[in-house]
Amino acid sequence: MLEPRLLLLLKNKKAYGYELIGELKRNDITNLHFDIGAVYRALREMEKNGAVRSTWAESAAGPSKRIYQITKKGRGNLKKWGEIIRQRKKSLEKFLRLYKKG
Repeated sequence: MLEPRLLLLLKNKKAYGYELIGELKRNDITNLHFDIGAVYRALREMEKNGAVRSTWAESAAGPSKRIYQITKKGRGNLKKWGEIIRQRKKSLEKFLRLYKKG
């Protein structure tokens, strides 16, 4: 579930990796701990697949930072993820109704 979470964060704002990690921690909807390296691996894979692109931003107060932004393909992927999650939610709700009935 890391890819849809990253795409959702990038939907409205460009961000660098460390900033995305901070947002994931603040807005964690799964209560799962994640490997910081996994975030960067996911971003590289999404960039390779065309869902995000990155540029280097020069900084006077420190090292350059790689800024990520979602692409048109990434927005399409996010839409697909939204549908997948919606379908999973329906399945889980059905399971819980059946479970409750005993």
